[in-house]
Amino acid sequence: MFISANYRKREDPEVPTMPGTVLCRFEFLEIIVRIAREKYFNLKEPILKSIERLLEEHIKPYCELDNCQEWRE
Repeated sequence: MFISANYRKREDPEVPTMPGTVLCRFEFLEIIVRIAREKYFNLKEPILKSIERLLEEHIKPYCELDNCQEWRE
């Protein structure tokens, strides 16, 4: 999922070049959506519910507002 979100065509001049190990904010969000879709999405639940479930169960419990930098790293 990281590779898919981080893929850039080399010949595209509109896309800024960044190291292959770095994500932009929108790429991080894209990975969250991809994980939620693979883990929880089904035809009866909308994708938004899958994203909310992923955030509530796997991210929110580990993110304290006073310690977000450590979580990001």
